[in-house]
Order: sequence, then C-alpha cells, then structure tokens
Amino acid sequence: MPLNSAHHGTPNLAVSDPRGLAIRAIQYHRRLAADPVDTRVTHQRFDAAGRAVASRDPYLFALAQNDASVPANLNQMYSLSAAPLSSDSVDAGWRVALHSAAGQRVEAWDGRGSHSRTEFDELLRPVAVRERSEGVAEQVLERFTYARVDADAASRNQCGQLIRHDDPAGTLHLRELGIAGAVLQQTRHFLLETLPVNWPDSVAARDALLESAEGATTALHYAASGELLRQVDALGNRQRFAYTVAGELNDTRLTLAGAGQTERTLVSDLHYNASGQIESETAGNGVVTRHRYDPADGRLIGLSAHKANGTPLQDLKYSYDAVGNVLSLEDTAQPIRYFNNQRIEPIKTYRYDTLDQLIEATGWEAKAGNGGPALPCPTCNPCPSTPTRSPGTPRPFTTTRAAISWIWCMSALRPMAAP
Repeated sequence: MPLNSAHHGTPNLAVSDPRGLAIRAIQYHRRLAADPVDTRVTHQRFDAAGRAVASRDPYLFALAQNDASVPANLNQMYSLSAAPLSSDSVDAGWRVALHSAAGQRVEAWDGRGSHSRTEFDELLRPVAVRERSEGVAEQVLERFTYARVDADAASRNQCGQLIRHDDPAGTLHLRELGIAGAVLQQTRHFLLETLPVNWPDSVAARDALLESAEGATTALHYAASGELLRQVDALGNRQRFAYTVAGELNDTRLTLAGAGQTERTLVSDLHYNASGQIESETAGNGVVTRHRYDPADGRLIGLSAHKANGTPLQDLKYSYDAVGNVLSLEDTAQPIRYFNNQRIEPIKTYRYDTLDQLIEATGWEAKAGNGGPALPCPTCNPCPSTPTRSPGTPRPFTTTRAAISWIWCMSALRPMAAP
C-alpha cells in the first residue's frame, strides 16, 4: 500500500483474554492521508461464565480513561440459566425482566415506568399481555385464543394453533391453516375507536369493540413445496405467481376486482444466473431491466433499463473498492449537460475513511420537488433553491467516535445517525 494512502498503517486489531474472548477491538481512524491517526478502542467485559456484561464504544472508552465514573454503553446481568435479567443502556435506559422456571419472560420493567406481564396457559402458550405505564392503570393490550382438538379444527389444520389474536389495532382471525402451518385464510377486524384498548376476557365483549363489518379477508394458496401460488386480498383483487423448476419466481400477474377485468402482467420473464441473482426481467409496461454482476464476487456492476422499442431509460455502472464500498455511479444513458458555464457529467463519486465511513460524495443533483411526504430540512428550512441540474459541490461527512455523522446540507451542518 502506498505510504501516502490514508489506509497506510491503520490495521484492525483484536485483543483476546486467555479464554479467547475478544475484550478489545482497536481501529485506527484517519480521514485523509495528511491527518493524524486516531485510535478508537471498543471495550468489552465478560463475567466468569464468559457472558458479555459491559461494553463501551470508542467515545465513552476515551472518556473513561480520565474519569472512572463514566458508565459503559451497555451493562447486562444474567440469571444462573444465562437468561438476561437486566440491562442498562446509555441510549435505551434500564430494563429488568423476570422469567419463569420454563424460561418464558413473564414480567418486565423499564426506565420509562412501564410494567408488562405475560400470562401463559398450561401448555406454556401466551394468552394475554398486560401493560401498565406510570400513572396509568393496567390494561390488557393483547389476547391470544387457540383452537381445541376436535374434528372441526382438524379439518382446517387448527388443532392447538392460534386462531384469534386481539392486538392494539383490532382482531385477527386465522380461519384456515395449511398442513405445514402456513395461513390460508385470515380476516382482520379493526377497532371502533382509535384510543388504546383494554381487551376484556369475554369474547362477546371483545367483539363489541370491533367494527360491525364483515372484515377484511385475505386468502392464500400455496404449492406443495411452499411457494405462494395465488392470493386474493380483501377487495377481491387476485394475484397469481408462477415459478421455474428451481422454485424461482418467473412471473406475477394481477386481476383487479370487478366484472370484465382482464389479467395483467406485473413482471415476467425473470432470468437468473447460477448464483440465483436476477439477470433480467420484463415489467408489465414492457420495460426490460437487466442486471450485470462481477463474476469474481457477485457484486452488481451494471443496471440498465429500456422500453420495449429499445429506447434506453437508464444504464448505471458501479465501481467498488476492495471491501465493497461504492466508489462511483455513472448513468451512461444520460447526456452530458452544461449549466452556468459548467460541464455536468452523470457521474457520482464517493470517498471513505479508514473505517469505511462515507466522508465525501460528489455528483450532479436535481432540484428538490415541492410537496410530498418528505420532511423539511431542520437546519436550513427552506433549503436554498438549486437548478434543475447542477454540478453539486462535494458534500463532506464527518463521523464522531460515537458513530454520529455530520453531513453538509446545502449551507448548514446537521447531525445524522450513521447508517
């Protein structure tokens, strides 16, 4: 590796104790070749049984070197049977769980003041979930009903299986099951009110909380080998699926509900390579999409689409570094444009630091559309307007030891959780 590379002298090290447990992971971070190396240590502590009881990320580990009172990111405690009893996280807070002799979690508490209890029947199946928040009376959020063992249940493969689930949204009836346990028919009934529900024990009282309609029924049909062949949704729309002799999806067709509707093809002519990756497919509107992969590692290196008459829509070409990070993305189907005395090529490039974190992205950008579900930028609302096609200045990314990324958003920096 060249000495002027940012990756020179930045190995990943692992430190193990005599039991072979990794107690430290050491990474050397450098953003640019001229930057000094930043040592980042992730620390883990294990108990006598070899269970992880504490861990610190590089940020808190560095603070703990000068202040012993700095807590770990996560502390855990286990029972004698290795079931997790409690955890204390700097992000999620503390949680405590109580398990039965059979291993089921029967009660749980957390730092928000919530207390949940799960009731089980004699077969150790959950039958009710109760929850109480701070200052709120206990409520039954879920109930589970199971089929008896009789001829009627056997005809639907329901013996001993869940047939009714009352949840915060309403009630789900599992009308029929397959031999392998797959759901063949289910009906969803929604609650009359949007307020939190407290399910009573009586079935009649529970039904009174639901809408009086027939419910939304979905029917499914499977092949003997388990592939979904047909599906009819609550509106009566019918989907049909066909497969190759290898069990791979070959085409999907849809018939909308209503008289006189003809079957439409959603996707067809799917072709796969020896690794099971899709090489080509044809959409219902005639658009053909082709995928190209690197035979050495199976990474996608090309993605093209064209209309039935051959008109190209896109032709993406990907390049990667040795560890699989995307270095560039080029759409050769797009022409080279000129704006504001600048040449705009349809190429996007990406740069990474020694920890494979994105540090810079460049390429053309499109003007953001008005309206839609996207939230406005929290720091520069409204964001300065951009031309329909602009070169796009490089967007730098900076990642802290706690894996928080700062990205350049137009004219302001804003924090963003790292992917």
